[in-house]
Amino acid sequence: MIGQLHSVVIDAPDPHALAGCQGAPDLQPPDWPDPDRPQQSHLDLRVTDVDGAEPKVLTLGARRLPAEGGDFHVQADPVGHGLCLVWDV
Repeated sequence: MIGQLHSVVIDAPDPHALAGCQGAPDLQPPDWPDPDRPQQSHLDLRVTDVDGAEPKVLTLGARRLPAEGGDFHVQADPVGHGLCLVWDV
């Protein structure tokens, strides 16, 4: 092994609103699936209950994106970063 993951850094126009992301005031957020503003990164979050976890992330400011399957749901955080809630098999 060459190294270990130290941190995940996500740019945001208002870091405090997203609980400590790196500041990027001129950020143009992705608008997936729009190819002109493609997904720049996303997080897969493993959960034990996809259907139960989704309302919780929506309450925290996420919004649903137009893709999902039986074992995953796709959302974006308040500034557009993608995240997938993935069923923990």
